[in-house]
Amino acid sequence: MVFEGSKSREVDALLSLEPGNLIVRSKSNGAVIRTVPYSAIAAATYVRARKPRGQAIPGASNVPDDVGGSGIFGGARHWLTLQTSDDYVIIRLDDRNVNGVLNGLEARTGNKVTRTQGN
Repeated sequence: MVFEGSKSREVDALLSLEPGNLIVRSKSNGAVIRTVPYSAIAAATYVRARKPRGQAIPGASNVPDDVGGSGIFGGARHWLTLQTSDDYVIIRLDDRNVNGVLNGLEARTGNKVTRTQGN
């Protein structure tokens, strides 16, 4: 599941960590939804919570507090928020692939994914 920037649309998607880029493809037809160069990622945040979170840091686009998530009636989910200087993408991860995605992203970017506490 991916939430795209200010469009805030939810799409079933497949995540691929390819050389040089993180690629998000439509699960239904394989079309590329987003390509994010690893070098463009200013902040990467993981949280297990009802709603995704970003970071308020210089050089990273702002992630609104009310974007994505399942609100008060949903349970905690695994969220990965990637922020570039001018955009962001929020990816809901499955339980089985959280560690692999986070470790793979850290290996490819050379930066740690910030892990925050959920609610």
